[in-house]
Amino acid sequence: GSHFGKMATTIPGNAERSARRAAAASIMLVAAVAVVVFVGAAERQRSVELEVDCSVSPWSPGCRPPSMMDMINAAEHKAQSNADAQAKVKAEMLKAQNKHAAELRLQNKADGTTQDLASTKYNGVDIASPDSVKDSFHRSLLKGGRAAVEAKARKLRDQILADSGTLMDYGDKVGKISSPAGLAKLS
Repeated sequence: GSHFGKMATTIPGNAERSARRAAAASIMLVAAVAVVVFVGAAERQRSVELEVDCSVSPWSPGCRPPSMMDMINAAEHKAQSNADAQAKVKAEMLKAQNKHAAELRLQNKADGTTQDLASTKYNGVDIASPDSVKDSFHRSLLKGGRAAVEAKARKLRDQILADSGTLMDYGDKVGKISSPAGLAKLS
């Protein structure tokens, strides 16, 4: 028993070497197939975006607050959208006004009367002139009494309220531009 004698007995023979080589080659082949399968499966899957923890990396693009430029761009977009909506409503109102004016001209033509839309005269009374209104009420009082004056006053009041309502409702119909979110916090 020397040390060299033990070594000689542990060196494998040709048959054992061949078996070990075959086992190592088969393990490497199985590992290579597994890698190919894994890579192929990974390429077929969609990429997965991990959610960013803003407390850890606050400067990542998903975590930063909107910049002043972002707010300006949003306000410009909103202003353009509102301007487009206002132009559309204005065009519709102008179309309706022109249609109403044409209908009124046809009606007046059939009645034999003409009325200018810019005029302040309604049924022969200039409502912009206090003297004309007083004179009209006086004539109505002489013809039909108090009930006739009240009926005429109601008719004039309704006409004036309808005209002023049309003017005052225009702003509500066209919409308003809201201030950018950043400016709302400052006020």
